[in-house]
Amino acid sequence: MPITSTGLGSGLDIESLVSQLVIAETTSDTQRLAVQESRYQAEISAYGQLQSAVSTFKSDLNIAVDPDSYQSFNAISNNSDLITASASTDALAGNYDINVSALADEHSLVAGSYAAETTTVGTGTLTFTLGTTTYDSGANTYSFTQKSGTTPVAITIDSSNNTLLGVRDAINAANAGVEASIVHDGSNYRLVMTAKDTGAENSLQVSVVDGDGNHTDSSGLSALTFDSTARQSTQLVAGTNAALTINGLAISSASNTVSKALTGVELTLKGLTTSAVNVSVERDLVTATNAVNNFVAGYNNLTSVINNLTSYDSARQSGSVLTGDATTRTLQNGLRSILNQVVTEASGTHTTLAGLGITTTVADGTLSVDSSKLDAALKESPVAVGQIFTRLGTSNSNSLSYVSSTDSTKAGSYAVTFDGTNGTIGGIAASVDGTTLTGSVGSTVEGLKVNVASGATGSIGTISYAVGLASQLQSFIDGLLADDGLFDARTTGVQSSIEDIADQRLALEQRMLKIEARYRSQFLTMDTLLNDLQGTSNFLTGALDKFPDPMSFKK
Repeated sequence: MPITSTGLGSGLDIESLVSQLVIAETTSDTQRLAVQESRYQAEISAYGQLQSAVSTFKSDLNIAVDPDSYQSFNAISNNSDLITASASTDALAGNYDINVSALADEHSLVAGSYAAETTTVGTGTLTFTLGTTTYDSGANTYSFTQKSGTTPVAITIDSSNNTLLGVRDAINAANAGVEASIVHDGSNYRLVMTAKDTGAENSLQVSVVDGDGNHTDSSGLSALTFDSTARQSTQLVAGTNAALTINGLAISSASNTVSKALTGVELTLKGLTTSAVNVSVERDLVTATNAVNNFVAGYNNLTSVINNLTSYDSARQSGSVLTGDATTRTLQNGLRSILNQVVTEASGTHTTLAGLGITTTVADGTLSVDSSKLDAALKESPVAVGQIFTRLGTSNSNSLSYVSSTDSTKAGSYAVTFDGTNGTIGGIAASVDGTTLTGSVGSTVEGLKVNVASGATGSIGTISYAVGLASQLQSFIDGLLADDGLFDARTTGVQSSIEDIADQRLALEQRMLKIEARYRSQFLTMDTLLNDLQGTSNFLTGALDKFPDPMSFKK
């Protein structure tokens, strides 16, 4: 607590003098700490903006690093009311004239005629078997061939489920490849049994062991029979295959979704044709173009943020928060170093961004795209363009195809051999699954997966595998954004400096208290001395006043 009685001897406002002297002695340190803290806080904020921009750029790279962006195909039907089509990355470009003369259908049976849904049907065992049925109701001829790989499903019908409703629910719960429903025909309730899948090979055989001992008559559970012994159920719709021609070649399909006729193309048949429907399969250059443009836009957005945080005003001769900042320079140098690389493993004509028409604007460091050059490169080979951006492989042989890779796969050209049982990639033994070979763990080809055409053996071909620039940028950014990465280290350092300023402020406050105490002690001593002198002065003045005037005798 300040001593409020100071200045009694001198008449001076000592408290004010002490405060002013303390402020005068510590102002420079106080201001220095305030300026430093403001600077550090501004850096923290700037690093936050920069880190956010880098993280956003990493997300922007997702399309560019997706191999499918450069391997996609479009399948276009000129009559989507009758046929629709889609294509995967395995497709081959081409034009196909398709005629559909029949659609695939599900086998459907109807059985019984009951007064109510709760009417008892009977008891016993229902057995459903899937296969191919040949049936002529007029001639009453029947044959059945069980579908390979299927097993008959037996369903027990007893007193707990012997009503029409109970039988329906028991069939639906059995997962027997059949769906049951109850239909009212205007007079009675009937049980409809329909195969879950279309196609001749998915038709239904219904065999019954009737609890009443007669397994073939129209009463009891045997009213549902449809097999070689009896056909008490009535066939509503035969199970049939779709019939179509592709460029004149006859195709039969158990499903109206035809996925094996054309490599990588799925056709959905919706109706019968009276004239050919054309389906064209072509490279999806729009997706590839968007991937590249999105890459450029993302980089330019990041560059704009960096420019704002590091700009220098020559007129005012003042910089921004991160002007000359080492961390930002490291980021910029890393980005530029990657963008200027040559992707030697790219299989196309071009191996650099400049070759694709992507160049740097000297004024601000942003990228620009020459659309004509990019379009020409994509038309030549979108996959080769993709190798400049992402992890992607190409093959020099029709008997060998690139499938996929992992982050552990190293860039390079790798010869593939296969003897039908064992294979190598780049001279290193690979794991084999059928005709698919996968590079061994711990090797340069770790995770590299390729497929060998059926029947091909010997030296199959060579895979050129590239690690593109966008993939490299993502790895670089991952390192920057890691918990122990560059941004974390820098912000931790700045935060530590801010905490150090807080410690310096405490030390300064302690020093100010000592300075204040020193000045107050000095002024108190002075004040006491002046007070004593004033007392002596008063005493002498009083004493002198009592002396007679030495010249008074002359009066």
